[in-house]
Amino acid sequence: MKLLFLFHFVPCWMAGQVSQTGVAELFFKDKNLLWEKSYQGVWDDVIPVKLELGYDGTACKGQMFFSDNKARFIVSGTLKDNDLLLEEQDLLGNVTGYLALKILGDQVRGTWYNAARTFNARIVIREGPPSTTLNYWTRSYALKSAPAETLLIQQKDFSDQIYSRFYYGPLNKTLEGTSPIKHEEDFHQETVLFDPQNQNAGRLDTWRSGERKIEILYKQGKTEWSRTLDLIAQVGMHQESYTDHWMTVDFVFPETDKPGINHWFKSLVDSFLILVQDKKAGQAEQNQTLPANRMAYRLSIWPQVQFLTDQYLSGYVHAKTSWDESIQSQPFLFDLKKGNLVREAELFQNYKSFLEVKELLIEHELRKLRESDGLMYEGLTAGAFTLFTLRKEGLCYSAPFSLQYGFRQVIVPYKDVKDLISPRFISF
Repeated sequence: MKLLFLFHFVPCWMAGQVSQTGVAELFFKDKNLLWEKSYQGVWDDVIPVKLELGYDGTACKGQMFFSDNKARFIVSGTLKDNDLLLEEQDLLGNVTGYLALKILGDQVRGTWYNAARTFNARIVIREGPPSTTLNYWTRSYALKSAPAETLLIQQKDFSDQIYSRFYYGPLNKTLEGTSPIKHEEDFHQETVLFDPQNQNAGRLDTWRSGERKIEILYKQGKTEWSRTLDLIAQVGMHQESYTDHWMTVDFVFPETDKPGINHWFKSLVDSFLILVQDKKAGQAEQNQTLPANRMAYRLSIWPQVQFLTDQYLSGYVHAKTSWDESIQSQPFLFDLKKGNLVREAELFQNYKSFLEVKELLIEHELRKLRESDGLMYEGLTAGAFTLFTLRKEGLCYSAPFSLQYGFRQVIVPYKDVKDLISPRFISF
């Protein structure tokens, strides 16, 4: 997650100009500033930050604001060649962190560390207002004349990237990849795609055409496949962040026009917030909440949308903390028209009949995966795949997160369960 920087040397006649940010007061009275600038961006990819910095030809001094600008810290250090090294202090003078930054043209990338070196995060900041916005969203596109042929789900889940899930009918697979936002997010995006076994599966180029259409070109080897797709669904994302001296939290979840769905997501987020508050309180009792341990308690919550149509929204909500290497995940499937949670059992005419063959169906697909990547699926049985969501190509069952392999999924094709699924869900 990240920040951006920019530095320009200005003519000497600007020295002594009236301070616009209050940074000049951090320097000795006999010092004239060569420049004074304000930068904005993100810390750890999602937390808004603002840096006000001055330079007198020898030293840099300034102030840094996190999240809602209530958490203020003083920074000071040196600028040599393209390297900017800053020490961060709280308002009581305690050293709380360090910034090691590299200026690269009109951009500066680097790392923030707390003073105890127990946590670090990327920083990217830029002079002036933020160059990218935190308006997260998910959009789904398909051919209205042939909806079974393809489905493209694009999700803006960080400040500078778009994640694409592209269902390609001839393969009956969903291919996935990330595209950095180089310019405007509505313009051309290039995405390198990977299949479920993490093998390179070609490239997808997209161009938005107006508000409700997108042009796509899929290339893999000698194959070139192009279509103009229609927007069939879109869901906004609710994003918030909070920071104090020891704890930083950001969370994103889908926001719909159905109060019941929004309440489900908000309640889930609240349960994780209780977790981080309890952790912080426990550390305080052990006197471990020292200034040097700033930001040691980090909680990030974000959605992964697997399936989106005008009626259904399915995927996971993931939660990651700084004190646990694992990721906790909660699957979801919502009926967007009715505004209610759909449980796995509700998909079937006779759920008991499905349960009798469920493990056999999962094991059948699992054997295929072991043949293509035995190491990744080694030791897993059908019973390990407990997280249920939908995909365009079938019912999706995932094993809990693995530090080594991430999320491992098994897809049960709809054709294998068509006689068991309730008629009202056949249109998947």
